[in-house]
Amino acid sequence: MTTPKDEGARGFAVLVQQIDDGMLHAELSEVVQEISGELSKHAINTGGVAKGSITLTLNLSAKANGTVSVEADVKTKRPKAKRPGSVFWLTAGDNLSPENPRQTKLPLREVPRAEAREVTDTVTPVKNV
Repeated sequence: MTTPKDEGARGFAVLVQQIDDGMLHAELSEVVQEISGELSKHAINTGGVAKGSITLTLNLSAKANGTVSVEADVKTKRPKAKRPGSVFWLTAGDNLSPENPRQTKLPLREVPRAEAREVTDTVTPVKNV
């Protein structure tokens, strides 16, 4: 006769395949595929390493009648594009400015455009020196 302790642990993968009539397993399979593709593209575009994660939470609730309810939740962290950021200078009034307040400003002015000239096909021979 087999006692409950002799039964051994059942496979976790089998449980995941049975939750929500297999819908959890299908969702996780799709999520792994999607995130893997996103990570690959992100790593290629940034020339670095891309990271992501999948978190599976199983909430179990046992009742006195011998049943156990299992509710699953899947959360993902996908790769984020790096934002370039900006550098500012602090003014005397403690404000941020894109221009250095201690930098002298050059007296720049607009230069009129020169009129276009036609280029001829004459070639000047190179002189030996």
